[in-house]
Amino acid sequence: MTNINAKNIAALSVISVLAMSVGLTNAFADENEYKMVGDIVPVLTFTFREGVETHTFPVFDMEENLVANQGTTFTVEGVIGKAPLLHKALDKAYDNRLVSANGYEYPMKYFDVDVDFVKNGDSVKTLDYNNCRVQNYKVETLDSNDYESYFKEVGFAIVDKITFECSGVDLDNTPEKATTSTKFTDYGESGFKFANDMRTTVTFLFDAGTEKIEFPIFNLISAYQESTDNVTAEFEVEGLLDNYPLLYNAVEDSIDVSGIGSSSNTDFEAIVEFHNGDETIRGIDFTDCRVTDAKIVTKADKEEGFTGKSGFAVANQFGFQCAGLKGLNPNYSALTEGTPVWKTAKVSSSYDEPLANSASGLQTVATFTYPNGVEFIEFSMFTQGSVLSATEETSDSAF
Repeated sequence: MTNINAKNIAALSVISVLAMSVGLTNAFADENEYKMVGDIVPVLTFTFREGVETHTFPVFDMEENLVANQGTTFTVEGVIGKAPLLHKALDKAYDNRLVSANGYEYPMKYFDVDVDFVKNGDSVKTLDYNNCRVQNYKVETLDSNDYESYFKEVGFAIVDKITFECSGVDLDNTPEKATTSTKFTDYGESGFKFANDMRTTVTFLFDAGTEKIEFPIFNLISAYQESTDNVTAEFEVEGLLDNYPLLYNAVEDSIDVSGIGSSSNTDFEAIVEFHNGDETIRGIDFTDCRVTDAKIVTKADKEEGFTGKSGFAVANQFGFQCAGLKGLNPNYSALTEGTPVWKTAKVSSSYDEPLANSASGLQTVATFTYPNGVEFIEFSMFTQGSVLSATEETSDSAF
């Protein structure tokens, strides 16, 4: 499905036509109006032999990394509601729990699941899971682990939590989008708030085109530590779910060669920029990268999303491994005013962190002395290690 209305699912003609051939059709939208960041709602269509049933779940989590290709399981979570076919499949799984692991067939053991991530009536991304079965099921009462949930304004949430194991999944990466996007595509700002308005954008340079994406979360995993072993350059990003055709093409390429023990059949360059407005403060140019991790998960605060105190955010998580990197430091040349380093006397630089706000007006300023200059930097946080730890045995066990 590529066009689906989350608030009027029962009207889908696609499901209605399918129902004529397989049996009953039921569509159940969660009656609660949850706060979904970006208005992205997971909508799941279960196709059993007995019929088709569609549900909205505020929580959807992939259990495994797609690229690892070591399994295809996912978990959904939602307030208990009407789900006659799905609950029947759960009951059948329980009745046959002692024999199902031996390949024993029973009614409603296997079914297909289409997962649509719906925004404004359109599917942003579709996952087609096939030959699924119930792996685990439990009913949980979610609370804040303290007395807060007992207040009427906060409350509890009684939810179905179901884990499914499937034979495989099709990412449904629309071919026409992926093959014709040969130009530069800028997905714009994420809309989130950042300290000092310092944002992170990643520009992926593929053979078929370029995609520039702003991710609210960026982590450099490895590259700079000293080691006698080869240290690879790895980083990870996270942001609201969206469909990036070229990036998902790279995900599929990595899935295709998973387990072969060699690099992906497609590598690419990734330029990471940390910028404030039009000014790039710092950057990292990663070379010969491939996708090593890809997941779709839901970020939530236990019961608070279900009770309306907070909400849910369906997010993309990507991990990358690259052959190497080159640091981008556009402000360094400004210190020497274009003069070659070997002709330049020692330079001086100073940076005051705008967020500095401490009790009694105390400030933490570090002075770094390099061979070619001195730099003064104010930090909002400073932590001292255990420099006064005892260095000789002080126990009296010897007496």
